[in-house]
Amino acid sequence: LLGTINLNNAPLALSSLSIGLLDALNPCTTWVVVYILALFVLVREQKNLILLAAAFLITYGIVYYIVLAGWLNPLSLLGYLSICRWILGLGALGVGAYGLISLKKSTPPTGIANPTAIKALIFLLITFAFSVTILEYICSSGLPDLFERVLASQTLSPIDIHLYQFLYLLAAMSGYLLVFAISISGVSALTQAGEKNIRLAHMLAGALLLFLALMLLVFPSALQFA
Repeated sequence: LLGTINLNNAPLALSSLSIGLLDALNPCTTWVVVYILALFVLVREQKNLILLAAAFLITYGIVYYIVLAGWLNPLSLLGYLSICRWILGLGALGVGAYGLISLKKSTPPTGIANPTAIKALIFLLITFAFSVTILEYICSSGLPDLFERVLASQTLSPIDIHLYQFLYLLAAMSGYLLVFAISISGVSALTQAGEKNIRLAHMLAGALLLFLALMLLVFPSALQFA
């Protein structure tokens, strides 16, 4: 995708971006995009979508940077993944059920807007980001370790090291930044869609979340969550 790059000769900024972009193409968590899109369809209000996106991205960035900087061993967090899996599974179950139950109303289904429910979803997205960060780091084919070896081969000041790590992190997060930008703009447009389209979106989003809930709670290995 990016061509052949000699990491010994390439500028360090280019190496940071190249390895980070490869890290962004993590196949182990492609289901995360489906989870996020389905959840956003059932929220819809742009202000709340931005809050949820910020909760995910900030948590993801902080946890990944702490691990990338070597301040925390991701393997030490594996014990928490089981708890996260149950939270995510039950969250998908509840939100997915809402998506399908809302179809029973005679009026067009409304998005989730209750302040308490939004706070619960923010907690869900924080938990989601924490667990996804650990899963992706472990399932990244050693790309973060490769990046650290590239940095170790250079004579850099501590500030320079953190700057290159931040550059790598931005590249690694580029996929989620793109997904959130597209989903917020696209899903918000559902508020102007006709009732038939809104009902179809709720049905698909609810069904997808219920399916992911089943995978998370019963067959976690199918999502690389075992």
